[in-house]
Amino acid sequence: MSSKKVKRNLGNKHFPIAESVSIALKIQLDKFLSDDNETELKFPTFLSAQERGFIHETVAKLGLKSKSRGKGVNRYLTIYKRSGSTIIQNDAKLILDSNMRCTIAELFNAYPITSKEKDDLSCCPEKERSPQLAHKTLGQLNNGVAQVPNTTYNPDLVKFREKLPVYEQRQDLLSAIAHNQVILIIDYILLTH
Repeated sequence: MSSKKVKRNLGNKHFPIAESVSIALKIQLDKFLSDDNETELKFPTFLSAQERGFIHETVAKLGLKSKSRGKGVNRYLTIYKRSGSTIIQNDAKLILDSNMRCTIAELFNAYPITSKEKDDLSCCPEKERSPQLAHKTLGQLNNGVAQVPNTTYNPDLVKFREKLPVYEQRQDLLSAIAHNQVILIIDYILLTH
């Protein structure tokens, strides 16, 4: 018998992964399962397809659900407990009646979308992305929680904001944002769905 030590890959024969990934996953899962308040756990986009496959298989054995979303370098994985999770619900759907479609068409005619806005809205396929953009995450935050910057630092800006006509509806807007999934703001009309 040889006395060589071989660094073994954990996982099963379908998804062999590095031992460090397996250990990190075990720690994350133990913490997730022990916290009754946590219902979802999102994994970063840099995981390989094999690592995501291993996670899918592991959480299924533990009775958890998992779902991968996104494409290419933007693909990420979320696991969730069966009760209390919002990911198990269907994605939000916005059904527009003919009046709303006409209103939106009128808005697009009055305020056409620029080519830069079209580029920002369109999802470019992975193979069309430049090598400089290939490592960047588009359309979601890389790490951390989104933070709203403090706007009181510039008194001139605050005074200007207070003079805007929409400032009077500020509380109505914030309330609508807090209580609705979809909000359309057209001139001074606030439509919620």
